[in-house]
Amino acid sequence: MRNVGLVDATNIKVGVYLDDDDRVIIYEQNRNIAKGGSAQYDVTWTVNVSQAEYQLVINADVGLDANQGDNINQVAFEVTAMNPDISISLSKDNFAPGDAILVDGRVTQGDQEAPLGGLSVSVVVTDSSGFPLTVVQTTTTDADGYFYAVLQTPSGKEGGQLVKATVTSSDGNFTNLANINIIAPFTPQSIPNWVYLLIVAIVIAVIVAFSFYLYKVGLGRMVECGNCGALIPEVSKHCPKCGVEFEADTAKCSECGAWIPAKAESCPDCGAKFMTEPMEGEQGSGYIEAMRKQYEEYVDGFRNQAKTALGVKYSEEKFQEWLQTEPNYLPFEEWLRKEEMSRRSGVFPCPTCGTLNPREAQVCNRCGTVFEQVSAEQSVTKAEEEKKGTFRRIVRRSTEEKPKEAEPQKPAGPEEGGDKPQ
Repeated sequence: MRNVGLVDATNIKVGVYLDDDDRVIIYEQNRNIAKGGSAQYDVTWTVNVSQAEYQLVINADVGLDANQGDNINQVAFEVTAMNPDISISLSKDNFAPGDAILVDGRVTQGDQEAPLGGLSVSVVVTDSSGFPLTVVQTTTTDADGYFYAVLQTPSGKEGGQLVKATVTSSDGNFTNLANINIIAPFTPQSIPNWVYLLIVAIVIAVIVAFSFYLYKVGLGRMVECGNCGALIPEVSKHCPKCGVEFEADTAKCSECGAWIPAKAESCPDCGAKFMTEPMEGEQGSGYIEAMRKQYEEYVDGFRNQAKTALGVKYSEEKFQEWLQTEPNYLPFEEWLRKEEMSRRSGVFPCPTCGTLNPREAQVCNRCGTVFEQVSAEQSVTKAEEEKKGTFRRIVRRSTEEKPKEAEPQKPAGPEEGGDKPQ
């Protein structure tokens, strides 16, 4: 409202009325407005009349005024039936007994989507028949039509239930529903018996599979019986086929094939030294350096193959990648072990200094001792003896009796018809 007159307006009545004829007062106030001054009014009115068409009258009673036409303003409006739209939003769909159900909602007027503030809204959890399962929570919509409520999930009401929001007005009650699912808490009693049986069966299957794996990998390695030649588990203490009992803590010499104590450092039959004792001259770093050079020659053979296979793409990096894919390639440690085993497989100790020499050597490569040359007939005899040694058994028969030795025959005396000594 603005004073456009030539003097100050003193103690004028400003009013808002419903219809000019009946004069239903909505707002009235007396105040002063200086010449050229203005005043702002914000009047809120809750519609409390029936459905009809009305006039809203804004009037300034300033008494004597040469122009009364600009002291009044009228606005036509219509009061219609309330047709609220209630929307409901929940924090989640599934709830356990005792959980808090957070309900957010909004009330708007039908198709106009105009917010309806100041309306009373009741919120409750009900079953499908509408029977309340919780205490009713009452709230009020704000100026933008929003409302908020908190409910507690009931116990013993598992399954699908409803959240019900109801708006109460002079035009009636308006309701909307939202679905929720109440889930029973986990208890051991809720597990069917077949689930327990399935778990037990799975555990047993795992134990059996693991035991079978240990047997095949760790305990199930097969060896040949030294008596009948049957394949039997390595851990067997007797042969299930022929019944012989095996001697414990024995091993077979890789040089002559004789069965000797497993912890022996050398073979008592052929004198071969085992890997537990380094070969002569292998103690120092010079031996390793020499073997490294031989290993480099071994790798160079693969290097030439890689140059042919890779062509212009060959480089040291590409060669190392290619080398790892070769099935015949051995790392240094494995190559060295293989070389030492091959060197030990065909050697014999010098009778003078004990140094291991190749079988075909005629002179010791350390002390110069000349070895005795064996004739062909002696070689065959010795080979037969060594061959017999390789078939030495590691078994003993638990029920077999030792054969009785034949008693030496006495020479016939004179009384037995023999010739008398001269």
